[in-house]
Amino acid sequence: MEEIKRIINGQLYFEFGFGALHHDAGLIAENWPFNLIYLGQSPCGNDACEVFGFDAEGEKYYAVAGEFITCIAVSGVDFSNLKRQIQGGRWIESRGPVSLHETPKDQPDVPMLAKRKARIGGMTRAKSEGRKFEILEGLYFAKTKDYVALVQYEGEKYAQLLGDKISLKNIPFEGIPSRRRLAIGIGLLIERGRLA
Repeated sequence: MEEIKRIINGQLYFEFGFGALHHDAGLIAENWPFNLIYLGQSPCGNDACEVFGFDAEGEKYYAVAGEFITCIAVSGVDFSNLKRQIQGGRWIESRGPVSLHETPKDQPDVPMLAKRKARIGGMTRAKSEGRKFEILEGLYFAKTKDYVALVQYEGEKYAQLLGDKISLKNIPFEGIPSRRRLAIGIGLLIERGRLA
């Protein structure tokens, strides 16, 4: 465990700007520049990631060490939802996601942006019961040719996850990026056996 902590701190040393202050990477240790607290494992595809928590600049973070090391702000997301986010994020990435903000030139099979927006808008309107809504995140999956969206309906506290084959209400964490919330929702559906 000491070696992985030293490796994580090596990356965090540069990521948080310690290299510019100290100019001596030889200072890096298992407990410097950050005291990493082991939280447990999270599924990461076919493997498991080791997850640590640490404080930096008055904020709490997760350090996720698997194939590579990722630093994620806690932002109110507890460890169980972080695991869902990691699993859901991997599920999303495995399907070749294309957002409503992209027009990929190297993927001729991806529908045009206007068609993707219309499809997600229609799916969202069909569930709206006449309420106004905001599409927080919309994705087309190039590999499976289906859609998913994170939607906030007027008068509802939490967002909903809608898709061609899935739906899930009450996705919390409105203060974090929509793609992260979407991944948490997908992870919850995987956990419940509704997605594979």
